[in-house]
Amino acid sequence: MKLTNYQIYIATQTLEQAFQNNSNNIIPIKLGFYLSKNLNELKKLYNEIEESRNNIIITYGEVDIEDPTKINFTDEKRDIANAEIQTLFSLEQEVNLYEFTISDIEDLKLELNQINSLLFLIKEQ
Repeated sequence: MKLTNYQIYIATQTLEQAFQNNSNNIIPIKLGFYLSKNLNELKKLYNEIEESRNNIIITYGEVDIEDPTKINFTDEKRDIANAEIQTLFSLEQEVNLYEFTISDIEDLKLELNQINSLLFLIKEQ
């Protein structure tokens, strides 16, 4: 499956949040296994993207002397950093993810945020 880095970034956050406290629903082993594998693959790519994003920020920003947790940018360097981050997020890569069918999840009592987080993984039958 081909995804942009932005799609990977958002999908990772969305899936993690949607299934973080899933005590209301027992997911069948097959779905749980593949969902876990997908999330692990996405997290690996997410971490690579985040590392690149942080490198861009470090390259163009300067640590605030008064508050070392903040990074300051000149207007020019902010524009350059934003352009590079946009380019980073627009890059596409092939991602090996397991897809599901509606029949794989139709008997589950999923919340709306869980369904939305799975939409990109549902293939047509």
